[in-house]
Amino acid sequence: MKLENAHKIKHILKLIDGKGEIIVRVRCPICRTKKSLLLIGSTDKYECQVCMKQGGLDDVIVYFEDEFERRHRQTIQTMTERSAVDL
Repeated sequence: MKLENAHKIKHILKLIDGKGEIIVRVRCPICRTKKSLLLIGSTDKYECQVCMKQGGLDDVIVYFEDEFERRHRQTIQTMTERSAVDL
């Protein structure tokens, strides 16, 4: 993941003696709205700006792991059923 404008953010943090927090915006797995879910590391919480769902980061990890598994189910199944090299 590339942090866009990282040099500007670093400069601002330097000017305010590093007293800030980084909040990441991603798609909400509950309401499926793009860039509405805030991941707040300093409080270990998430909060959706659209559906207003909130909770701990560990809780939302479960949603994203399920989505990942669903997207990659066929690949995972193939990897576990077949050997690395078919002769």
